[in-house]
Amino acid sequence: MTDNTQLNIKISGSSISVAVNGTGPAIIEIGQQLAWLGSALRSSASPNSISSSEPRISVLTGADATFELTFQVREIEASPGESRVNGTCWQPLFRNPVIVKGYPILARNNHERGLELPLNMMTGLGEASRVTNWAGGMVVKGFSTLFFPTRRLNNSVQWHYLFEKDGGRISYLSADDRCPDRVKSNSLDAPCLPFCRNFLGWASSIEINTGTALDT
Repeated sequence: MTDNTQLNIKISGSSISVAVNGTGPAIIEIGQQLAWLGSALRSSASPNSISSSEPRISVLTGADATFELTFQVREIEASPGESRVNGTCWQPLFRNPVIVKGYPILARNNHERGLELPLNMMTGLGEASRVTNWAGGMVVKGFSTLFFPTRRLNNSVQWHYLFEKDGGRISYLSADDRCPDRVKSNSLDAPCLPFCRNFLGWASSIEINTGTALDT
């Protein structure tokens, strides 16, 4: 590698052995990356629900510094009505994803909830391509899916996701039926979106501070 760290990887069946020769910080960083890859690139514990994956590291006895990485995958069961309370309305976008535990994420200074992802990825997963100003507020709609903002604070936008389980057509009216206090166009319009962090998950309390001292 560029810093003269030497990496030798051997694959034997379902096991991988990695020998690293380098500085302490380089070895630690490689170990962190291998733990992340091993946790993220795993099959879910369930065919139809979300699972968590957590890396475990143990020290093996021997003359050299030898470590073993194992991974614990567990099914996460959602409680009835949890999507509204805990900001998990994003979960129906996936069949059986794996969430890695134990790794840091970007700070959420405004108590954002749910899944952070780029807007184009969010709408792509939901097959929603039509951005419309409906009844004074922005909505992004597909045939059976609908996204709309429920909160904007500083550079963060909180979104909610609705869909028809039977694949039928969803109405624009669903946005106001579900959230009559959703964010309106005077607080958020399309040109703002490329500069915002987007979070998909129901916000149970709506607070708009655009234009106040908090909006910096």
